[in-house]
Amino acid sequence: MKTKIIFIMLISISIIATAQKQKYKTYEQPKFTIDEDTKMITYSGVIELKGTPDELYDKGLSWYKTYYKNPTNVIRNQDKATHKILGKARFKILNPPNKKGLKTMAGIIQYTIKLGFKDGKYRYIIDDINLKQTSKYPIERWLADKGPYYKPNNNFYLQQIDEYMKKTIDNLKKYMAKPKKQTNDDNW
Repeated sequence: MKTKIIFIMLISISIIATAQKQKYKTYEQPKFTIDEDTKMITYSGVIELKGTPDELYDKGLSWYKTYYKNPTNVIRNQDKATHKILGKARFKILNPPNKKGLKTMAGIIQYTIKLGFKDGKYRYIIDDINLKQTSKYPIERWLADKGPYYKPNNNFYLQQIDEYMKKTIDNLKKYMAKPKKQTNDDNW
C-alpha cells in the first residue's frame, strides 16, 4: 500500500513539474548588433543617395514628420547647419497571448534615432533603447539567459523591438529613396 502511494505521488510530482516547464512558450532571441564602445544594442547604417546635404536633410526631416504621429514631440534637435536631426520616440510592447489569445501591454520602449547627412549619403543610428520606468532600464538586461533580470518572456519582447526597429529603418530607406515630386506652378 505504501509503495502505491509513493508511486502515485512521484507520478503526480513529475506531471506537475512537466506542466510548470510547459507554462511558458520559448521564443528565439533575435541577433543584435552590440556597439563596441557603449555595449548597447545599436541599429546603424550609411546609405548612399544622390543629393546635397541640405536636400537630404529636408527629406529626412520630412520623413520624421510623416512617420511619427506627433513629430514635434519626437524631434528634440534639428540643425540644418550641421545637417543632423535627433529624435526620441517610443512604442508599446505586448505580453505573449494568454489562453484566450489576448495580448496585454507589457510596457513602453523608448529609443533615440539620429540622422546625419553629407553630400551623397545619410546615416541613421538607433540606440539608447530602454523600457520606460522611473529609473533607466536598458533592454540589454533582457539578453541574459540567467540571472536576476531573466524572465521567460524576455525574448518575446526583444523580438517585438527588433521587428519595430527593422520596420522603422525600412520605412526610412523607402522614403528617402523616393524621387522628389516636382511641382509646377504654371498649371493652375
